[in-house]
Amino acid sequence: MSEAHYVRGDALFEDMGGETVMLDLASRRLTTLNAAGRILWDALEHPATLDHLRDVLCANFGLDGDRATADVAAFVASLCDRGLIHPTA
Repeated sequence: MSEAHYVRGDALFEDMGGETVMLDLASRRLTTLNAAGRILWDALEHPATLDHLRDVLCANFGLDGDRATADVAAFVASLCDRGLIHPTA
């Protein structure tokens, strides 16, 4: 679980009432993130491994490792599917 991912440079984001709204400039699609998603998004400002993202969730929300691993995998897969992040080469 050590493949690095990073945030694409063509997405804008803004905090709005406890959620983060992101606009992918390439596709013009909106995506919303809850508090956990925003923390992970911030962690992806620089290349980050899935293990690092799991540790970020555990530290911020007190999740056990298995739950955090599953949540991170779902988050990363969702953002990859939307083209907002992608694996580093």
